[in-house]
Amino acid sequence: MQFKRLQISLVECLRECRDTQLELIALINTHIAEVENGVGVEVCNGHIHLLNDVEPRLNRLFKDFFSKARTSLYHLSGQVKNPKSVTHFLLGQSISFVQAKDDAKFEEGAKKFLRDVPGEKALGLMNMLREDRANWCSTLIGTRDRIVHDVDCPQLKINYRVEEERVRAFFPTVNGCELRQFANTCWENLYQSVEETVLLCIAIRMPDYIIPCRIPDDRIDPNLRFRWAFAIRPDRSQRS
Repeated sequence: MQFKRLQISLVECLRECRDTQLELIALINTHIAEVENGVGVEVCNGHIHLLNDVEPRLNRLFKDFFSKARTSLYHLSGQVKNPKSVTHFLLGQSISFVQAKDDAKFEEGAKKFLRDVPGEKALGLMNMLREDRANWCSTLIGTRDRIVHDVDCPQLKINYRVEEERVRAFFPTVNGCELRQFANTCWENLYQSVEETVLLCIAIRMPDYIIPCRIPDDRIDPNLRFRWAFAIRPDRSQRS
């Protein structure tokens, strides 16, 4: 029952995060189309006048998306003061150190974890978490922390220009990336990491001859997009 509650909390948070991301994308797509068709905007004496200001909603959705993404990581890996999480239940100990800002603290926590939980699978989990930190996790957490805590964090601004006798809306980039693409990349990284982390935690509890295996892309169910499954280690099956 405890695991089910933890699991449901994580899934619900991920669903809210995804819904917010889709709402953000829909807002951008709709506003671009409406502006190009002259809806909610007009040009008078060469000046653009907005009748529908979407920037407040844009900033709220952007903030909500990263807040929910960050909360999903808490549900997955726990916090120093509250280690209760899906991984804590599966492993019997906390891996909240994965969210430490300082790489040295992560490495210290990973070293201790591997002393307590030795083995190839545990090493694979730590290597994956280390790679996630370097490639995207620190960026996601840093973006959320700046949006929430930095009073000088600039608001997202939309640039409007007249091109070919039509007003066009240009949304800002984040870290040099188009806004919709940036949010989608963050989401893809998040949910894939959740799947892989939970999978490896379960694998650690299984016999050594049971290992995770990647499902080929052409065999992934489009309605249930799990990318991993469990299989018997090849050398074990050959001995059998």
